[in-house]
This record gives sequence, C-alpha cells and structure tokens, in this order.
Amino acid sequence: MTKPKKIRLPILLKIWLAIMAIVVAVLVLVWGVQVVFLEQYYVGLKRNELASLSNDVAAAINENGVLLSQNKMMELAGNNRLCIEVVMDNDRVLTVEGLAYDCYLHERNQTAEQALVREARESQTASIRMVRDSTTQTEYLISVSYVNTGSEGGGYVLIITQTLAPVYEAAAVTRTQLLWISGILIILATAVAFFVARLFTKPIVKLSKAAQEIARGNLDITVPVTSTDELGELSQNFNYMASELNKINKLERELVANLSHDIRTPLTMIRGYAEMIKDITGDNKAQREEQLDIIVDETNRLSRLANDALDLSRMQAGQIVMKYTVFDAAQKLRDIVSRYRLLEQTEGFHFVCNAPEHCIVYADETRIEQVVYNLLNNAVNHTEDKKCITLSLHTEKGTAWIAVQDMGSGIAPEDLPLIWDRYYKPYHKDRPGMGTGLGLSIVKAVLEGHQAPFGVNSELGKGSIFWFGLRIAQEEKQKSGEKEAAEGKKQNGRKHTAKN
Repeated sequence: MTKPKKIRLPILLKIWLAIMAIVVAVLVLVWGVQVVFLEQYYVGLKRNELASLSNDVAAAINENGVLLSQNKMMELAGNNRLCIEVVMDNDRVLTVEGLAYDCYLHERNQTAEQALVREARESQTASIRMVRDSTTQTEYLISVSYVNTGSEGGGYVLIITQTLAPVYEAAAVTRTQLLWISGILIILATAVAFFVARLFTKPIVKLSKAAQEIARGNLDITVPVTSTDELGELSQNFNYMASELNKINKLERELVANLSHDIRTPLTMIRGYAEMIKDITGDNKAQREEQLDIIVDETNRLSRLANDALDLSRMQAGQIVMKYTVFDAAQKLRDIVSRYRLLEQTEGFHFVCNAPEHCIVYADETRIEQVVYNLLNNAVNHTEDKKCITLSLHTEKGTAWIAVQDMGSGIAPEDLPLIWDRYYKPYHKDRPGMGTGLGLSIVKAVLEGHQAPFGVNSELGKGSIFWFGLRIAQEEKQKSGEKEAAEGKKQNGRKHTAKN
C-alpha cells in the first residue's frame, strides 16, 4: 500500500494562510459576540432602565397624585418611547400616555392587559416580561407593578410598555456595518498578509537559491543583508560560510598545485645520492652505506610530508599526545643540517648551524624534528638571491631557544598574524609553486602541544627569523625533584599528625 503524497505548500502560502486564519478567527469571534450576546445585553439594559422608570412614575404619582403627575409621565413617555397606564382598583384606567408611540396592550390586546392587572393585584409584586405582537411581530417589554397607596382608595396597577424595535433596529444597523467592515478587513488583510508573507519569504527564497548555487560549485555567491533580525543574521552567517568555503576551496586547489614543490627537496636528495652511488667506483662500502642511509632518511621524510595534513588535523583535534623524552637538541640540529648538504652542491644554498656542543632538552623528539624540518623548508622555499640559512641554538634561564634565519624577501606586517593559518601563504604570492601552506600550521600545532613559546620576526627586504623555545632537561629534573620533596614533606606531616 503506497502512502499518499504530502501536499507541498510554498512557505509564502503558509504564512499567508496563517495570517488569514488569525483574521478570520477574530472576525468569527466578533460576529459571535454580536449575534449571541449583543442583543441580549441591550435587552438587559432596557429591563433595568424600565424598572427604574417604573419606580420614578410610581414615586411621582404617590407624591402628587395621578392628575398632577401627568406632565411628568408625559415627559418620561416621550423621552423613552413609553406607554404608561394607571389602572385603579375599580378597573378604571385613569390615564394612557399615547405619546409613547405604541400602547400595545390597551389598543390591541385588552384581554392580556386585564389578565396582567389581575395577576398584579393578587401577587402585589412587580414584574417585567417580554411579549410579541403576533400581528406586527414587534416585541415589547412590559413592566407591571401593584402600588398600594395606603389610603382608602386602595392602590393601583402601574403598567408601562416599551417597544424593543429601536434595540433590534440598532442591532440590524450594527450587523450591516459589521458586515461591511468585515468585507473591507478581509480585503485589506489579504493584501497585508501577502505583503508580509512576501517580505519574510523573499530572503529565504534568496538563501535557498544561493544554497543551490553553492551545491553546483559556485562559491562566489552572496546574499544581500537587508535587516538586523534573525533573517539578517542568517544571511550574514550564510555569506560567512560561503566565503570560508570559497577560501578553503581555493587554498586546497593551490595545495594540489604546490605539493610538487614541497616534495622536491627530498626527491632531489634521493635522486642525487642514488646517482652518486651509481657513479661510485670500487667497493667503498662505508661511503655507500652512508649515502644509502641518507636516501632512507629522505624517503622517510617524504612519507612524513604526505602525512602532514593528516597529522595537522589530528593534532588540532587533540588526537595526538606528545611523547616527551630527553634528547640532545644541539646534536639533533647538526644532524638535520647535514641532510641539506646536497642543496649546497646542487642549488647554491649555504647552511650554518650555530649550536653548543650539547643541550639536553625535554620534548617530543620526533615532533620537534618535524618543526625544524618545516622551518628549514620554509626558509628554502622563500629564499631567492641570498641563499644563506642559519640554524642556531642558545640557552637562557632554563630554556633552549632555537631559531631559523633566512635572508629572503621578508613578510609584510599585515601577513604576520595569518602565516600560522592552514593553507595560508603570505609571501611570494606571485609564485604559484611555493609550498603547501601546511608547514607553519604544523609548527604551530606541535609547539602549542608542547606549550612552548614561538614567533617570528621579519622585515621586508631583509628576511625572517622563526624561533621557539624548549625546556632544558636539567630544569625539568630540578622541578620534578622539588615536587617530589614537597610531596614527601606532606606525607611526613600527615604521618606526624596521625601519630599525635
């Protein structure tokens, strides 16, 4: 059994329907109040008003008598559309105020009038009821009350009739007006809802089209930011994402193009020493083994180069733990420089190593070797005319400071904060084959993993000095001894306290 397909509504239509649903709900509520409650409310007001008027007429009659109260009754009847009847105990109707426009009971239904009079005399209470004229279909409010004068004449029945026609007329006018208002409101709401929906959906549609362009490979796309709300913030974030994707895409393309240059140095060494081995005459086993060792070392370095990108990602993700050992940093620098002697013969470079006889440091030997190689390769890649590169080491206050100095073109001040970023190539931008853009990022990741200070000093036209510091092993041993002594004192103190 196949599932029915869901109806896909555009977001513009959804927003429009939501707004219109709110408007219709409000109109239904207003009409419900009008139809159900408004007429009842007005009728209730008329009941209260009629009861108050009945009391006023009775008070006037009791004070001044029927005849003297006629003017007052005429005034009340005329202002409030009333019919006032005073029926004495002898059933004689003393007055009928015709100024009330319509005296329904006295003129067209005297039988009902007489019944009401009898009921009032028997109960001697006041009541208000609503009746309908079957002929005219007009509804009336009738107030009937028995008033005991306390005199010999007894009392009288006061009947006041008020038509409800004005109430229903006003309600009909209100409904007509409400109908027109509802129609106009629906038309305006439709236009406003469409405008608002289009206003909200326009940037979303642009974002959707821009996302499709990015999916097709167009990473230069941007969307306009027209507001400061959540949609504007979303547009800004989208543009930032597109910019970063575009930057990474361009840098990765450059990485593929520049990879050949980064592996040129070890390949040149391997080729050179392989040709030297081939040209060696006689059986010079020692020299052959030395050169084979260099070939093996450079092959391993070439393999490490292929893994640099993976190493960088793993280091930045905290997946590589530094393996600290004690080793001679001065001897390590001399060994590394010796691997570059072939470049002195083939490409005219001159490498200088200024280091003391020994300098024992506490660090990850493999990763520090990787740092030095990357800094030397960086110097080689960015040295043109004066091909002199100096690798130096000196100690100061328990720190071994290692520096790589070149005499290249230097780095522009605006590029200095960015040179440690992945794939970033700050200088020689007009030379597309220079480096992968990973070397300095790996240097940064390794040294940050060591919590080691590092930096660069550079001046355009004069060259650059990349430097970093490592902890001297003796200093580490001293700190370790002090820590152990402190722990021993704490333990002795605990034992002494326990004994006491």
